[in-house]
Amino acid sequence: MNNFIGIDIGASFIKGALFDLKDFKVKKIVKYPSPTSEIKGKNLNAVRFEVNCDLYEKRVRKIIDEILKIKRKIDGIVFCTQMHGMVLVDDDLRQITPFIGWQDDRLHEIAKINKTWLDLLNQKLKKVNLSNTRIKYRSGLMGSTLF
Repeated sequence: MNNFIGIDIGASFIKGALFDLKDFKVKKIVKYPSPTSEIKGKNLNAVRFEVNCDLYEKRVRKIIDEILKIKRKIDGIVFCTQMHGMVLVDDDLRQITPFIGWQDDRLHEIAKINKTWLDLLNQKLKKVNLSNTRIKYRSGLMGSTLF
């Protein structure tokens, strides 16, 4: 087991590399910009950050194809991804939402008169002791976004 492809799906770039673990060398690096939010792109004041999942898949496949041109036989592919992103899927693992990234600020949208979703979340959590977790709910965290 010597040759692995590493894929990093980041907020700015999707990167791939061919690792030769026998010689401890990186044999090839491929990098493409990450897809951007269609909503943010159309409206600079938009608070939602949603991206079509197919755009990520196409770029990852393109990176893997380019690396396989260098080395056809690989022993595995490893992935790492950006924090706090999510895609909701159904029971058959089909996507039902676009990718929602950590840059999403929908918690600041008005839910009720003079109340944001974050205000309502904090109101619901007033009786919950979160001191042991050291978590402060904010926009961009998927638990908050799911609320």
